[in-house]
Amino acid sequence: MIKEAIPLVILFRALNCLSDKNILDRVCFDCATNTEMREALRPSLELAKIVESQEDALDFIAKRGHA
Repeated sequence: MIKEAIPLVILFRALNCLSDKNILDRVCFDCATNTEMREALRPSLELAKIVESQEDALDFIAKRGHA
């Protein structure tokens, strides 16, 4: 029922996982040394800069839902 793709980081923020580091730790086993995975997640992190709270993330997702 969602009309657009939702960046992974925004999805995690909607689940109240708010910090970039916390999200990266949950997605990637060893992001500190896995530069390939960090680079793959960079676009999602960039898109999510506008969303700082769980409420913002839920609003972001709701606006892209089927009306």
